[in-house]
Amino acid sequence: MICSLKSKKSASATFVQIPTDKLKTSFKLLLASFQSIQPKLLVLLPLLLVTAWMPLEAKPVGTDPCIVDKDPTTSHSSAPMSVFKLVQKADYEELYIQTDMEQLMAGKRTDSYQKAKIRFYDAKTNKEFTKNIKVRVRGKSRRRFCDFPPLMLKFKKRELFGNGLDSAYNKLKLVTHCLDNKKGEGYLMKEYLAYKMYNEVTDKSLKVKLLKIHYLDSENPSKEIVRYGFLIENHHEMAKRIGGKVVEQFNTPFNDFQAGVHHNMLMFQFMIGNTDFWPELMRNVKLVKLNSNGKIVVVPYDFDFSGLVDTPYAIPNRDLGEMESVRERRFVASCASSKDFEGAVELFNKRREVIIQQVEELGLLSKKQRSEVLRYLGGFYKTINDKASLQEELQKTCL
Repeated sequence: MICSLKSKKSASATFVQIPTDKLKTSFKLLLASFQSIQPKLLVLLPLLLVTAWMPLEAKPVGTDPCIVDKDPTTSHSSAPMSVFKLVQKADYEELYIQTDMEQLMAGKRTDSYQKAKIRFYDAKTNKEFTKNIKVRVRGKSRRRFCDFPPLMLKFKKRELFGNGLDSAYNKLKLVTHCLDNKKGEGYLMKEYLAYKMYNEVTDKSLKVKLLKIHYLDSENPSKEIVRYGFLIENHHEMAKRIGGKVVEQFNTPFNDFQAGVHHNMLMFQFMIGNTDFWPELMRNVKLVKLNSNGKIVVVPYDFDFSGLVDTPYAIPNRDLGEMESVRERRFVASCASSKDFEGAVELFNKRREVIIQQVEELGLLSKKQRSEVLRYLGGFYKTINDKASLQEELQKTCL
């Protein structure tokens, strides 16, 4: 039996079977035609026949011998899944990272990758996803302050493609516990909470996935560190998801920003007390140019210097005036009036209940830490719902 394409009016194609006896008859007629035209062409006949049928002799899949396997990343109508989406969809709860830990920590001042093996695992379903990857230390200030700095995970594109995954987004940031003490995990959870809060405000934000992480030393198998951490969505994947592309440009004019989204971003940063960012200098933000209108969306990240997280190494942004601590809020914005932020105030009031619920349901934060976060958010809502207080805050940093 041989498979052949049968065209239809639609763009898709189907496979049909050609009876063997009819194929033999066709072969004899073709041979006779060649003999009558030119005997020398008989030498090329076997090659022509093999070439003609080669595309149809691809490895069959499934139960239908006439279905030809396609590129694994495009064999379905939906786009191929990224590693980050896979981890989210499968709802893996644990991540094992095995590498030379001493070498990794010794490389805090370099961007050199080293070999590692990872395994995503879910004990409830016994599902796992294992890969050989490369890993390195990343970050700026955290390289200096953290006992265990954040990491960059780099997957092999060829292996991702071979597994039917999107090979375009082969790098993932991992936020670690940073400080190797009891308080370190609390700071991590509050930063994770900040990302989740912003996800509730807008989809034009970076998604995160919380995991229990087992750090295994390949040079000392008995040595294991177990801490929580979270993965951050690849920023190029985020840009594609929201309908745009990451761009790098300094001193973007204020009018080039997507107005409503930009005011919401500034209000969020005010809510968590974060002044460690600057859109015009691309500091701790990604700029995404929307395909629909060419406007720029500012997507923030790195909230460890915010008042909400309040890490011991965080310092206030002195460019915004005298501040006693990062717990003091400041707007990082051009001169604006409370009227400019009316839409943002309305949105944050609508999302207030779900934001509060996120805090209350994060059991990995202690009761004391949850109470501190709720009090800090309470101060924010008191300010934005008083026009005079909001206007006063906006004028403090009229840049």
